[in-house]
Amino acid sequence: MRLAALLCLLVLSGCVATTQLAPADAAHVVRLTNGKSVVVRLVDGRSLRGRSLRIDADSASWVDPETGALERVATADITRVTRTRHWSGAVEGFGLGLVIGVPLGAALGALGSESCGEDPLYFCGRGWGAVGGGFGGLVTGPPLGLLIGAAVGRRERYVLAPPAR
Repeated sequence: MRLAALLCLLVLSGCVATTQLAPADAAHVVRLTNGKSVVVRLVDGRSLRGRSLRIDADSASWVDPETGALERVATADITRVTRTRHWSGAVEGFGLGLVIGVPLGAALGALGSESCGEDPLYFCGRGWGAVGGGFGGLVTGPPLGLLIGAAVGRRERYVLAPPAR
């Protein structure tokens, strides 16, 4: 039971890639986010949503998706920029669902099946239980992983190092 809970937490946690950038490389974030929606985390702890991020040497600006207003802060006030990629999350979720679903289904199928006994039936026993459970994991794991991965997404986090003083 603990293993299943751990695997669920692993899938639900989503994947995060973190890249450390120097202030001089902050313009690299603009290319990586490519005009998509981002969350900008400031030094004071606030997180602001934006679209079409632009980072210059002294200031950064973006469009607030709710109001359409242009927001502007000093580049030094930004600690990190996060972008969520739902398509990449879906692909990773599909893979995790496949890698986790088939072995888990096979193990549960083998454990849950009984021996053939006196009156042998076709497709009975632990071996066939493992095959059936593995097929069940194949049918359910990847689609569930795909849906969860698409919902959670893959977060790409760009951490801006404070300027050297």
